[in-house]
Amino acid sequence: MWLDEKSYYLVFIGLCILFATGLLTRWLLTYLKMPARLPESFWLWMGDMFGIQDAEGQIGLEIWTGLGFSFIVVLFSAVVGRFVWRGIQYVLTNKDRSRG
Repeated sequence: MWLDEKSYYLVFIGLCILFATGLLTRWLLTYLKMPARLPESFWLWMGDMFGIQDAEGQIGLEIWTGLGFSFIVVLFSAVVGRFVWRGIQYVLTNKDRSRG
């Protein structure tokens, strides 16, 4: 095989992060109405920055902003989860050694 076990693991984690980002973006835009929660001045500034002049461009801007926000949240959650998991493993491993 051209990929080892660690490569499969990293590809799997990457795909999970992308899938979770997509799901969180869909949830934010559908149920929380995320664009309505941000101030109007933010949207005007973003529209000016990217040269948005029509409603179609505004929708695309909302989707990309949602994806960016969701990616940051999912990535932060994955990193925190990884540190917590490693901490739990460390505590359990050291507890077993101290009993022995």
